[in-house]
Amino acid sequence: MVEISLARTLASRSESELVDLHDRWVGGAPPLRRAELVQILKERMAEPVTVSNLCAGLYGALAPVFRVLISKAGNGMGLEAVSAAAIKEGVAERSVRHALADLVSTGLVAQVGVGKNGATRNLWGIPLEMREVLPEAGAPEAVTSSPLSLRGWLDSFFRKRMPGASSADAIRKMYRMLATDQAILQRVQNMEEGMQELVTKLAVEWGGILPVCDFAEISGSYKLNVVAKELEKLSLGTVQDLNLESSGIRQNGRVMTLFHEVVLALLRARANDSDPAPESIASIGVDFVSNFSRFASFVEGDTVRFTVRGTIYKSTGKRIAEELLPNPGREFRRFEILELEYRFALGCHFIDRTGERSFRLTPSGQEFLSMSLLEKQRLMLDWLIEDRELPGDLAHQLRLRRTTLRYIKRLTPGVWHDAMFLPFVVRNHHLAAITSQEELPSDNSSFPVRSSADLQSLSWNLLVWIRKYLYLLGIIDMAYDSTGRAVAIRLTRVGAELLDMIPGREIEGSGHVVVNPDFEVVLFPDSRSHELIYQLDRFCDREFTDSLYHYRITPASLHRGLSEGMTLDEMVTLLSARSRTPLPQNVSYSLESWARKDGLIEIDRTFRLRCELTEVLDRISLHPGLRKLGCERVDDQIIQLGTEPDFEQLLSWVRDYGASLKRV
Repeated sequence: MVEISLARTLASRSESELVDLHDRWVGGAPPLRRAELVQILKERMAEPVTVSNLCAGLYGALAPVFRVLISKAGNGMGLEAVSAAAIKEGVAERSVRHALADLVSTGLVAQVGVGKNGATRNLWGIPLEMREVLPEAGAPEAVTSSPLSLRGWLDSFFRKRMPGASSADAIRKMYRMLATDQAILQRVQNMEEGMQELVTKLAVEWGGILPVCDFAEISGSYKLNVVAKELEKLSLGTVQDLNLESSGIRQNGRVMTLFHEVVLALLRARANDSDPAPESIASIGVDFVSNFSRFASFVEGDTVRFTVRGTIYKSTGKRIAEELLPNPGREFRRFEILELEYRFALGCHFIDRTGERSFRLTPSGQEFLSMSLLEKQRLMLDWLIEDRELPGDLAHQLRLRRTTLRYIKRLTPGVWHDAMFLPFVVRNHHLAAITSQEELPSDNSSFPVRSSADLQSLSWNLLVWIRKYLYLLGIIDMAYDSTGRAVAIRLTRVGAELLDMIPGREIEGSGHVVVNPDFEVVLFPDSRSHELIYQLDRFCDREFTDSLYHYRITPASLHRGLSEGMTLDEMVTLLSARSRTPLPQNVSYSLESWARKDGLIEIDRTFRLRCELTEVLDRISLHPGLRKLGCERVDDQIIQLGTEPDFEQLLSWVRDYGASLKRV
């Protein structure tokens, strides 16, 4: 059995996930230091009262799945075992994975990956520290009292007619019967054709929540009371008063609502029934991550200068932007991507001002450049979640963005969904949490008197973040109609790996290359080539892309790769392994010659360091770690070490001085 602890699981979570957990378990402003944040969460997540309150808020499929995990608290369970037990509790098999994802986001359940024989297996379990403080009767299947959900409406309906303990069992049985996608779609199909069109329009265009004053836009010949009566009769929705002003949302009046579960089922069915026929598709892949390397190379070359206000000169910016990868898609112009890379670098302290209106890479920036593709994407995603430049009330948008990442895990990679699918579903989830009695604020005086967002702007502002930032990281692709309007999104395989939906071994770099004597490298990609594209981007210049990727190796591009921490051996090995023919001799020779001129240090079996650039050895010889090994300067180009060094440690020392290392 694999033991699961809070220390292990919290250490593996990203910064954005830890902040989300702090918001849920502790509240207030989280500490800036990660170690302090983890320690606070460890203490709070082991408190009996706090754990009990979180357990009481579980609803729908979450409660029975949580009860299954309680039986093995402290240990991990595989998906098959959880599904088999949850089905006996009345949970649909397809809902188990979704419930596990939601439970992980609450912090009550942790997910760990266990490697064996080169394969990764995901396990889920309740952390060991929580086992002793769980409610004795297990997690009650508490209902959410939100009037925007089917569960909350059933709760209100039955408790008025069946007061007492017997109502809880009736609510649970009715909810299980009415809340499945199949049952919802069947009830919609039982409506007359005109009413079906009205319900579909209410879900697709308004996300299931329509102020009564706007009802005429979709009503046709139907009266409001007739539609409301039909919706309640079929347990699909209702007309009710909704006041959200105390939560900072500009809504106070009667609304027609489709229940959250109904909207989710209808929008999901549209994705399954038909694929859109877009006029064009935008897919950016790993270009934003690769562009940071190009931006960093300009910083290293001292060619990035800024004004007294701290912004990049337009002339400098345009020159640098022209050197970025030429596929920014429809959402960004090249200069906008440069500005975003610049803000990201400043915000994460990867670059610093020198006092001469220029920048330098910090040690943190150098460390970031040597990270893997997945690590870079996760850091960028954490920063983009917290970005405050896009429109919208951040009090709501930050929570909406984090919830979006939970819901996007429910999508199947490669399947198109309406562009408003995620914005509407996530907004409804957020409103259901606000309007449930479990999460109503105890002191409404802290909320602004003037509300800053209405129901539609919550969704539209979230769509802007999705179509810009999730697209920018390659998590989603965008589809456009003939007028240039975004009509659909789909989860990519890159996004599925980044969000831990599929293990990296399933999409490790694939495809093959052809290396020509004129230093051109042509990549023949397939659907799993993003890692290979990223690696080639590190030490090659991408010239253009059509159905193939066309690169060229130059002394400058080789220097960029060496500066990022790649070794010459790694570059040659990558090209050799992916090429179906031997590398041209002139290419192999030239790469080594360029590397030597760039400060390549060679170490032989007698522990001699050799470099053609005297100034590089002058700097290296000053390193205290190298001095401890005992070093003797033989001549201008050779240093003799007294003892055998650890190669990886020596490599890190060499990188600190901007050089590269090779065994000979």
